[in-house]
Formats: sequence, structure tokens, C-alpha cells
Amino acid sequence: MIQKPIQGISNQNSDRLRQEILDRIHSLQARANRGIWLIAAFLALSIAASRGFDLLPELSAGARQWLGAAPPVRMIQLALVIYAFSASVLILSRMARGEPHGRNYTHVLYLTAFYGFFHYAQALSDNFWAVLVAGGTVLGLAAFQGWSYCTSQIRQEEEMLQDLDRRIRNRLTPE
Repeated sequence: MIQKPIQGISNQNSDRLRQEILDRIHSLQARANRGIWLIAAFLALSIAASRGFDLLPELSAGARQWLGAAPPVRMIQLALVIYAFSASVLILSRMARGEPHGRNYTHVLYLTAFYGFFHYAQALSDNFWAVLVAGGTVLGLAAFQGWSYCTSQIRQEEEMLQDLDRRIRNRLTPE
């Protein structure tokens, strides 16, 4: 009995396609966990901030003079509230549209800047928890959005893999 392919997929093409799908799945699995690493980096930064950045040297009088006066604490607080609200809205809108997650590492940079501004204004101890809660909220939403998007894409890739396997099983017919 001679068998012939019926759906135009050769063994070589099906193996290559299968490997491409598996590679995409592995890549998506790695991307799904990036948000956790960013949260960990932010928590490490928060530990340093809670200690008043005692691991870093103090700014010299010349550096402080060159930088000038710190912004008013109320302005920094207002900027933090606006940032946290707008970042949350953007993440939630991306989530609602099913879009891939953005450059979430920038959130860690922005939050670092808030810690830095409050430290420079000598108001970090009074505002530490505000930055920590805002950062946890924004990074938590971003991590969930990235995980949710990647999980959805992984499901689609697994469906494609199942379809390919089904087509491979059914492609040979007796002649």
C-alpha cells in the first residue's frame, strides 16, 4: 500500500513549522515572567530607598548647589499621583484591547526618579510608602497585563500546534 501526503505538508516543512511554533511558545513563556523580574528589581530598589540610600555616597555641597533647590514636595506628590493614575489607565486600556505589553522597565526608571526626588527633597521617609504602593500597583498591573497577553498568545500557538499535529496524523491516505 502506497501512502501520499494530502494537505501539501512535507515531513521537512511540518518539522520546521512545529519547531517554529515551539520556539514561539518558549519565547512567550519567558516574556510572561518579565513582569515578576521588574517587580523584584523595584522591591530591591525600595529596600535601598527605605534605608535612605545609605549604600550611596551623599551628594557634595557643590553638586547640590549645581542641581539647585529640590522641587516642592507637594509637586513631587502630585506628579506621583498623576503618573500612577495615567500609567494604570494606559496599562488597563492595553489590556482591554488585547495589545502586547509595552516597555515596562520604564516604570521602574520613573519610580526610581520619584524615590530620587523625594530623597533629594529630604522627604523620602514621609513619602516612601506612597512610592512603594504606586509602584506596586503600576508594576503589578503591568505584570498581569504581560502575563495575560502572553498566556493568550500561548493558547493560540498551542491550538496551531494541535492543528498541525492533527493534519500530520491525517495527511497520509492509502492509495
